[in-house]
Amino acid sequence: MPAQAQVPRKSRTAAATAYLFVYFTGRDESVYFATSEDGYNYKALNNNQRIISPDSISSTGGVRDPHILRSHDGSKFFMVATDMNVAKNGWTANHGMVLMQSSDLLNWSSTRINIVTTYNQFHEVNRVWAPQTIYDPRVRKYMIYWSMRSGNGADKIYYAYANDSFTGLEAAPELLFANPAGGSCIDGDIILKDGVYHLFYKTEGDGNGIKQATSGSLTGPFKQEDRYLQQTKDPVEGSSVFKLNESDKYIMMYDVYTKGRYEFTESSNLVDFKLLGNKISMNFKPRHGTILPISGNELHRLQARWPRSGNPVLGGFFADPEILYAEKTGKYYLYPTSNGFKNWSGDRFRVFSSEDLINWTDGGEILSLPADVSWAKTNAWAPCIIEKKINGAYKYFYYFTAGKKIGVAVADDPLGPFRDSGKPLLDAHPEGIRHGQVIDPDVFTDPISGKSYLYWGNGYMAGAELNDDMVSLKPGSIKILTPDSTYNEGTYVIFRNGKYYFMWSENDTRSEDYRVRYAIADQPLGRLTVPANNLVIAKRPAAGIYGTGHHSVLQVPGKDEWYIVYHRFQYPDGIKMGTAAGFNREVCIDKLEFTADGSILPVIPTHEGIKPIAGFKPGPSPAQKSASSIKESKADVLNIITRVNDHWQAANPQHGRAFWDNAAYHTGNMEAFSVTKNEKWRQYSEAWAEHNQWKGARSDERSNWKYNYGETDDHVLFGDWQICFQTYADLYQLQPADHKIARAREVMEYQMGTGANDYWWWADGLYMVMPVMTKLYRITGNKTYLDKLYEYFSYANSIMYDREAKLYYRDAKYVYPTHKSVNGKKDFWARGDGWVFAGLAKVLKDLPESDSHRKEYIKKYREMAKALVKLQQPEGYWTRSMMDPQHAPGPETSGTAFFTYGLFWGINNGYLSKKAYLPAAVKAWNYLVNTALQPSGRIGYIQPIGEKAIPGQVVDANSTSNFGVGAFLLAASELTRFLDKQ
Repeated sequence: MPAQAQVPRKSRTAAATAYLFVYFTGRDESVYFATSEDGYNYKALNNNQRIISPDSISSTGGVRDPHILRSHDGSKFFMVATDMNVAKNGWTANHGMVLMQSSDLLNWSSTRINIVTTYNQFHEVNRVWAPQTIYDPRVRKYMIYWSMRSGNGADKIYYAYANDSFTGLEAAPELLFANPAGGSCIDGDIILKDGVYHLFYKTEGDGNGIKQATSGSLTGPFKQEDRYLQQTKDPVEGSSVFKLNESDKYIMMYDVYTKGRYEFTESSNLVDFKLLGNKISMNFKPRHGTILPISGNELHRLQARWPRSGNPVLGGFFADPEILYAEKTGKYYLYPTSNGFKNWSGDRFRVFSSEDLINWTDGGEILSLPADVSWAKTNAWAPCIIEKKINGAYKYFYYFTAGKKIGVAVADDPLGPFRDSGKPLLDAHPEGIRHGQVIDPDVFTDPISGKSYLYWGNGYMAGAELNDDMVSLKPGSIKILTPDSTYNEGTYVIFRNGKYYFMWSENDTRSEDYRVRYAIADQPLGRLTVPANNLVIAKRPAAGIYGTGHHSVLQVPGKDEWYIVYHRFQYPDGIKMGTAAGFNREVCIDKLEFTADGSILPVIPTHEGIKPIAGFKPGPSPAQKSASSIKESKADVLNIITRVNDHWQAANPQHGRAFWDNAAYHTGNMEAFSVTKNEKWRQYSEAWAEHNQWKGARSDERSNWKYNYGETDDHVLFGDWQICFQTYADLYQLQPADHKIARAREVMEYQMGTGANDYWWWADGLYMVMPVMTKLYRITGNKTYLDKLYEYFSYANSIMYDREAKLYYRDAKYVYPTHKSVNGKKDFWARGDGWVFAGLAKVLKDLPESDSHRKEYIKKYREMAKALVKLQQPEGYWTRSMMDPQHAPGPETSGTAFFTYGLFWGINNGYLSKKAYLPAAVKAWNYLVNTALQPSGRIGYIQPIGEKAIPGQVVDANSTSNFGVGAFLLAASELTRFLDKQ
């Protein structure tokens, strides 16, 4: 920052009306953002994915403990973070911090400071933790302070002033504060109030909690107040204090790190703090972070760039959600079961309200069994509610489960207070039923007759007409409606276009297969007809979503627009909890749609959720608009590449042979390196090359060299042993050394001198070797590479190219009509054509403009693109037999990824029309990122090694392989270049 920028001037800061929470998570040492309008209820931005990746800003590959500050004049924002990667370096090799700055909260520049290497007197330091910054008006500079430890001594808090540009420290660190008791003190946080600086910090000792010290000067001396301030007996760390907007109250939050939760406390004097408990909600799990008050414009800007995560819609554990649109208020209300209690032992109910289905405000407790209900004291489950206008006044009838009985409470407002009727409405099984429980009420008013009905049951579905008083059942009206053996619980009824839809949950709520089905009736208590395909919503393992059930449904007033509200296992840990997942659930909302004949379309449960339907609607950024329906930013895609590639390399630390499958992965790894500059990835490929002595097949006896299929060292001329030369050439270009390409030149130049031209007799070979020819031409300038490229390519076209379809058969034995698909069609194997299409893109990338055959390569490439987009499935993937999807139905990733790479490459380089081909490329990418990509970073749905589409072969989320990962990396890398151009 220039020196004059530190002279006080009129602040540019608009009134703060919202809050930005910056933090890291236990699963990812990166910077995350969340926002809030009230300081109590927070939603993660960017679909709960990182905002700032550590890869380009840190020296360790990780950042923790981010602290954010607005500059004193409002012109900038500063952020500091620990440069730390626990998985890599542990807890005792942390030497530095990262300094960041931004003018808009969106674009950040950064520098790194290594205390150990910068200041000799601190050469024994092994912990540099939790830096923060504060403006010192006395010297008109920004002071950075952090905890630091030398050797095995105690952690102490040090400080230094930042230089004018906020890119380094002016001088060596000085001691700011040490624990008077001699123990450690870490995670310092300084707040100025009424002329006094309050230093909050974690000190080791009884309680491992938060204490504070005070001083009239920012640089001390500080006097410790000897009392713990946290409102829990559990150990805590990472405290941070901020002032609520337009209030005299302060919030102190801290990480209850042994319990995996965050707590907020409130105080007016910074001494006496009160726990806020359920008043706080977050749909994410933060670790050490800080909160900055922001303006409405800043909130809009952040949420336009990184929209809020949609699911889960409520912070914390809730289940069995009931949704209501209230005519009285024009708002939406959620009435869930309070979850997170062992064996569903909760004893009270809460309500949340929203104007847009995205931003929910906690309305507090509306019914307590211990305090408000005389006939049951536990098992507060599965409520439902209905709004009625009676004698001109609105009434709200709230039916609930308590003690495995069903009661009803009444209120004059959606937020209550609710008054229990004083006795159960239902406390016994219907006649003839001897199993299950009396639970899970659902209330429904028939728009045709105006009558209201109550449904309930567990193991059976029962229904009855309600009397006009809404608190009693019409005698003799109870009917058993159980549709089939899949019914377990959670009935929900809606009416649409003359049909009554009865929905229910199948299986036990503790099962990952908890899901929703439906039937149709002509009357509210009529006979149910179960459609053949009646699944409404089910788990989505590819996205880590399980246990999707016990739902309600909302119709937007006056529209044929519907939403399903349901619970699922808590993400991502629920699936690991065993049966405890059944009482650690979270509430989500997704779109519910119907076909033209009234069938319910299966709902795909998402993390993204829905768009706001009213109120504030953040718009997409310009990059998002130009990228059609691509939801990811360039940073997001780079993060995905990192997750995928780090996962693969961590799982495969040993280097394999130089055969085609490994080598195909390395072509993708090198492409990922080219867009990320992640040096460890380049080193991974170089180590693989060294392991294989920079060779393919290793025989040196030329008289034995073969090019038919073979995996022995004599098959030197077989293209599956030559694809490795692509990576060797790329590594040579980065760091030239003759030995890297000596074998490649020896083999290829020998081959070019043999006079044979039938080397590429299978489609895969075009990807394996065509790019080798152009890469070696670029290095050597030897035109024979280009001449032989065309000669070999022409031979391949003569035996396996279909001039009518503009596609390639895998090899000559699959040419139609000698070979046909199961339905008698031409059988074009997706991965085979993927090899060719991606290979042509790679050739055109390196082929000189002056090449006499360039136009022919372009023509083949464009004709393939035109043919391929016509065969793409609506879900974005290509089936294994492209012209006969029924031959081997379902998604396949390797072919789809090669096509995605080729399409984006053509768009990026002007060979394909953006208007004509971007929709197909986007659909393909969305398949790759939403279905093929698994939560762990594994790439699934990759057909195993083979040469054709095989009917009945299982290809699922667990089907992964090296070459498919390489194809995914190619596609994702090319997408980053597309997003860069936008």
